[in-house]
Amino acid sequence: MTEHFGEKFESVSLEAKPDIPKIFELISSGANPGALAQQAEADFKAGKMEETYLGLEKLMESEDGESLLLEMSEHKSGFAATLKMIFASPHVDYLVLENALNIQRWGEMFDVRAMSTQQMAYLSYHYSSKKGYTSLSYEDFLAQIQAIESGGGHLEDTIDSQILVRSNSFGNDEPSYLELLGPLGILELRSLAHPNFLLLGSLGAPSARHFQKYAAKINPDARPHVIDVDLEHLGLIKSSGSKNSLSRADARILPFADGSMDSVSCNHLFHFMYDMLSDGLSLRAKDPGYVPLGDTFETDLRALLGEAFRVLRPGRHFTLVERPWGKAHADNLLSIITKLAGEEGFLATGAPMTPSFAVGFDNGSTVVDESGFPHYEDKLLFLRTNMGLMFTKP
Repeated sequence: MTEHFGEKFESVSLEAKPDIPKIFELISSGANPGALAQQAEADFKAGKMEETYLGLEKLMESEDGESLLLEMSEHKSGFAATLKMIFASPHVDYLVLENALNIQRWGEMFDVRAMSTQQMAYLSYHYSSKKGYTSLSYEDFLAQIQAIESGGGHLEDTIDSQILVRSNSFGNDEPSYLELLGPLGILELRSLAHPNFLLLGSLGAPSARHFQKYAAKINPDARPHVIDVDLEHLGLIKSSGSKNSLSRADARILPFADGSMDSVSCNHLFHFMYDMLSDGLSLRAKDPGYVPLGDTFETDLRALLGEAFRVLRPGRHFTLVERPWGKAHADNLLSIITKLAGEEGFLATGAPMTPSFAVGFDNGSTVVDESGFPHYEDKLLFLRTNMGLMFTKP
């Protein structure tokens, strides 16, 4: 069951592809630690802190590279002093590196997992007022929030004009996907001629639209593909003028060749699969495109993960953002996904943070610079109950 909607490929951007940093070329060519360290120091002296970061991150992945940096930290130079500052931290992660190199790319970010809706509304309202997204009084804004509490959804275009985000979408979670990839992952995709990006499940026109822009900001020559079993979703995407390649297909039985994709993403799809099973065959029968593969959520999830693994090229990544629901506690869901992904052949490569935009007006608005770094300096980000995961095909 596969139907194609519209042209198979269209250019997603008219922008020229940014130049690839020299340090990334060295990393891609498998240069030895000495060459990487030399380039990282040269970038540091030239004030290219993001390029320096790339070199240091790669060097710290190996014992030889880390030993070389420790040795260089004993020299007398600005670069050595920065290395000493980094190694003084009990745990060196990407935030330690960014702070040591004074890389500025974050705006305001709040952990809202324990916040009430009113507390989140307060933060979103004052940010939106400052940005000019709303002219409502705070009282009128709260009344509007209460009026739409049970309305709206991921299929509606109003998702991109919500002051307090109430629905999941790819554009809202875009920061999570970019942070999962990280600058090196972004540059890997940018260095390719015409990389194929695949989104499993559209979540409607807004998500498909933002997925197209996401692919384009990583690589202007990207070829974005979106699949969905739901004809309503696909119809909305097609009528919106989407430049994605659209296919009616099942994420558990993908209509793509082995090793044909350079990036596969999944956005809040798993709870739909869970609902299909928990609600029984009556719900499945509403969509004739739904083919039951088994009687458990794990069976369907394993099929999806296996297909994602099959269509990915070696060395490429499967990224997903999901949230716990119902009785599925976050830790249990995380362990189930990680276990099944490993059994299908994936390597878990973790996630630094899973931020999302606090305000719908900002959905899909991340700027990715020439060094592959996402920037959110003037944005308000929330850390919600979402979890982001990245798996790599060896």
